[in-house]
Amino acid sequence: MLQLHDVSAGYGPTPVLHGISLEVGPGELVALLGRNGVGKTTLLRTITGEIPASRGEVRLAEKPITKMKPHERARAGIAYVPQGRQIFSDLSVLDNLRVAGYAAQKPGWQSIVDEMLEQFPILAEKRTLTGGSLSGGQQQILALARALVTAPDLLLLDEPSEGIQPSIVQQIAHEIKDINQRRNITVVIVEQNLEFAASVADTAYVMDKGRIAQKLKTDHLLSDVSLQHELLGV
Repeated sequence: MLQLHDVSAGYGPTPVLHGISLEVGPGELVALLGRNGVGKTTLLRTITGEIPASRGEVRLAEKPITKMKPHERARAGIAYVPQGRQIFSDLSVLDNLRVAGYAAQKPGWQSIVDEMLEQFPILAEKRTLTGGSLSGGQQQILALARALVTAPDLLLLDEPSEGIQPSIVQQIAHEIKDINQRRNITVVIVEQNLEFAASVADTAYVMDKGRIAQKLKTDHLLSDVSLQHELLGV
């Protein structure tokens, strides 16, 4: 589904990613882990096209997308929920969903909006309220639903557990696994919360200094404190 080969990228003259190569198969759910500042968010933004790759190739379902603009990649099947969610705080819950569907320009998006309101009763209950009036957990659910309205093949999530009350974190994990398993959407999740990452993903790529340091099973990492300290600094 997603292939990166020798991808480098950065901000202006400042390099951040150095020869990243990885592959995520159709229907997989993988975590992207690492200390703060190692390039995890930059990698997601390079996949979406927000940051151009200075070298290497990005492919989606075997199709080269390296030169595509962000909106073209979105219409090709990539959905991105950034850190902080970035919902439209002044728009209603319903209009947040409608804007995403309209922008995606995919047939039948109106019916997907109705489906999201049915799947997430809290959004139906609060459909007329502004996005900014929701709690952190409710905003994350809205962000997930907004991404699903675009009917993606690949979903990128940046720190989905951040700023969410503990009572809602388990629900967010359940929704992410449901998106992956029931809808067969490939998911890449960036997380600082190792327990949360391990609860949703079996496999993780660990980054260090803009490179992929290891690929390993999350349960192995969760059970090995010394490895956590070595790779994650925790």
